[in-house]
Amino acid sequence: LGNGYLASAEQSFSRIQIWDLNDESLKATLRGHNNRIRLLEVLNQDYFLSVGEDNVINVWDNNNFRLVSHIRNFVRSDFGMAVLG
Repeated sequence: LGNGYLASAEQSFSRIQIWDLNDESLKATLRGHNNRIRLLEVLNQDYFLSVGEDNVINVWDNNNFRLVSHIRNFVRSDFGMAVLG
């Protein structure tokens, strides 16, 4: 994510954990999905997204770890996803 942070998603849970790599502490737990998270992708220095099996794409702020936007009823493909920009 930048700024010394790492985002991780546990396969059996619908949450994202933000870790501070400098002191190895948990900084935030993000909740925005109702099912497993399939993908975390950094968009740029300000945002990252998460894609869940609940057919939701969430856009998160890298600085304050808050939900910025979401797309519901996204029809997921098992063939992959690419961020274009």
